[in-house]
Amino acid sequence: MKNLKELKGVKVLNKKEQKSILGGLACVTNGGDPECPGGTFCCHEGNWEGMCREEGTSCYR
Repeated sequence: MKNLKELKGVKVLNKKEQKSILGGLACVTNGGDPECPGGTFCCHEGNWEGMCREEGTSCYR
């Protein structure tokens, strides 16, 4: 199996990078299971792509 960082189109973020992105939680956007807490969802597009957002909010600013 290839190193995750070598997979095309997949962003691999370390914990420091995850915390620094708009103060939000990073989630899986490449078809994997999103790892977002309850009451939130994983954005697959827009300004918040790859981030967890509260349900009912937009992935666009």
